[in-house]
Formats: sequence, C-alpha cells, structure tokens
Amino acid sequence: MWRSVATIPFSNDSPLSCYFLDGSSQQSDSTHSVDPHRSVISIIIFLLSDMSCSGYERPTPFGASAAGFRRVDTASTSGRCGDGLTVFPRLKLRVANNGLELAAVCVIAGLLVFGAAGQVYTTQEVVQQEPVEVDSYDIRFDLSERAVVQTPNPLYDTGEVLRSKPAYFSNITPEITFVTEVSGSDERNISITQRFVLTEQATRDDEELWSREQVLLTNEELITDGQSRTNLSLDIEDIAGNQTGIRSALRGIASPTTSLRLVTNYRTEPVEGQPYSGELSLSLTFESTSDAYWFSGSRSTSDSETQLERPDPIQQPPDYMRTVLLALAGVGLIALAGVTKLKSNEYDPHELRIEMYNEEYSEWISEGELVVDPDRQYVYVNSLGDLVDIGIDADKRVIHDTDLDAYVVVDSDLIYYFAREPTNIELWANVGSSDGDQR
Repeated sequence: MWRSVATIPFSNDSPLSCYFLDGSSQQSDSTHSVDPHRSVISIIIFLLSDMSCSGYERPTPFGASAAGFRRVDTASTSGRCGDGLTVFPRLKLRVANNGLELAAVCVIAGLLVFGAAGQVYTTQEVVQQEPVEVDSYDIRFDLSERAVVQTPNPLYDTGEVLRSKPAYFSNITPEITFVTEVSGSDERNISITQRFVLTEQATRDDEELWSREQVLLTNEELITDGQSRTNLSLDIEDIAGNQTGIRSALRGIASPTTSLRLVTNYRTEPVEGQPYSGELSLSLTFESTSDAYWFSGSRSTSDSETQLERPDPIQQPPDYMRTVLLALAGVGLIALAGVTKLKSNEYDPHELRIEMYNEEYSEWISEGELVVDPDRQYVYVNSLGDLVDIGIDADKRVIHDTDLDAYVVVDSDLIYYFAREPTNIELWANVGSSDGDQR
C-alpha cells in the first residue's frame, strides 16, 4: 500500500497523531483527552468559566473552498458564545468523564442543605419585648411668698397682702412669709422631712472666707391626701441687720451673701415591694438696698419616678417557608446526583468530544461533498481538533461530508481526514482491492 512521504507542517501548540494507509502512525506527546484526575472542584470552576463565555480567539477563516471538494454551505454558529465555545457539549463531556464525582458532590451538597433545613426548623427566633411601664409617680415642690402691708404709705393699703412681688419695701412690709407646697400625682402616702436653712457666707476671689448656717424651721409630716403646705415667716430687719454687721466686720476684704435654702426629702409607700424616694431643694438669694429687698432664684422643682417591667420573651414559630425551600433544594440536589450518574452512563465521551470540536471550530468547518481523486495520499488524524489545527496551519478550510460523516483538509496532494469509523477509509476514498497495484 502507498504511504505519504510529504512533510506536514504542525503547530507546536497542537500536538496530534496521524495514521497513514499502510497502518503506521506518528503521535505527539500529548492529546486532547480530559484529565481523569482533575479534582471535582476544579471541574465545577471550569464549568462556570465556560458559562461566562471567556475563551480565546482563533484566526478568521478564509472564504475559498478547498480543492477536490464541492462546497455546499458553512456551518451555523448560532447557539454559541461569542468566542466560538459551546457550553452544553463540554458540560456533557464533564458529566461523561466525571459523573461519579459530580454525583457525589451533589449528594454531599444535598445532605448539607437538608442539615441547614433542620437547623432552620429547630432554631426558633426569640424576640425580646420592650419594657413596659407598670407604675409611675410625680412629685412637685413649689414656693411662693406673701407680705402684709403694716404701715401707712401712698402705694398700698394697710393690711393688704402682697403676693409674689419682684421686690418689697422694708418700711412697708418688714415681714415676709414663704409658703411651700408639696404635691404628688396620686394619693398614696408620702413621708416628708423639710428644712429651712438660712446660709450666710463671705467670699474673696471666688473662695469662701467665712460661712454660717442657721436652721430656721424643720417639718416632718405624713401626707395622706397627696398634698402638704408649710409656712415660714422671716423678719427682714433681722436678716438685713445681720448682713450689715457682717459687712462691717469684713471691712471690705470680702463680699457677704445671704441665701435661704429649702430642702424636702420624701419617701413613698412601697409599690411592687419598692418605695420611691428622693430630695427636692430650692435656693433663694437675699438682696437688698437701704429701703427695699427681694429674693431671687427658682421657685419650683419636681421629680418623676417610674417602674419598668420587661415581659417574657416571645418565641417565634419556625420559618416554614425557608425550611420548605431548603428541603426542596436538598431533594433537587439528590435528584440531580441520580440524573448525573445515569447520564454519565449514557453519554459517549468520544461522540461528545467530536460534537464539542464540531461546535467549537464551526467557523472553520464547511459542509461539502467529496470529489474522489485516488491519486492523492490520505492521512488519518486522531481527533477533529487536531485536524482543524492542520487546517489553520495550512490556511485551509475543514470540509464535513455529512453522508460519510467524515472531516477532511485538502493540502496539495495530501488529504488529512478524521472520521468516527476510520475502518471505512478504503470505502470512503474509493480505492478498493481492484486498485491495489496503484496503491
């Protein structure tokens, strides 16, 4: 039988195997077969990268038909990503080669999802409620003053009561009465202790030089109706006289001040086992001239007490929707494992590899019909991918004869071909035993 002796240009990045009609072969160091030892995780990552349509670019094919064949049409590229790669043949090939590993991954993932569903069902959310007010109490301390006109004058009538005036005249109203009122928000019993303290002091450069306190009145009382009043009368001549004596003793080295401090301590009866207690205080500063006097300062203060109680936490029911969705996802993954294993037994890796190359290199493949020329030499190529590499290196198109289910590249007198059934080579080339002498 004849044998090809021509030199065939191959690209360095496309190792291939060629078989000649006399049965001899030449094979490169590597093939296009899928590595069976690739990890399952790497396969899944590779599948995802395929779906993102990221690949390489091949040279743009030329438009002329190959010599020795009549061109019919060019294979369609529809259904493929922009770089010429297809997803489904590659995915099928991964399933065919690694069906067991992929099925195992799906089973493990399904079991993990089932575990997550159980965790969601058994772990019920607990909601802490906001504290609720169970009791409150408000107490208020107010101060007012009044002075009775004691001497005839052109301003007021004798015996007239002056209330809460900004200033008073020493010769008209020499005595002033303070009225304190303690009131609660309800009628619960309150124990109060009140002290009226007159404080005199002298300061120099904001530092205390001398001070003296005098308790003018104390009052202890149990309030049962939520309200209490206390009166305190002061002789202004006594206070002014003391201030004059202190100022004379200081001889100008310090400034004397006189203030009236009113302090009320309270304690309510227990509510839920706990009483309310606190202190309310007011401070008035005495100021005067030779004919008038007044007290400056705030005349009211208050306090509020509240008891809060935090209700028991509310346990939410299980999240049935998430549980059902996770359970369905687990069932789907287990079912996918079974389908993957069944499909891996049905798929033929050899046929899928041809289909993948046919789709991948469709821009270089045209459908055509063989015009037989027995004078040419025929070289069998081990894979369709290798045949396309030869066509790219030789700048020739790959012709697909659908009747014979074979692919060829014609380069001068050499015809490189790939077929699913290479044993039909003599029938395909139309060189039978009757032409044996020629071969």
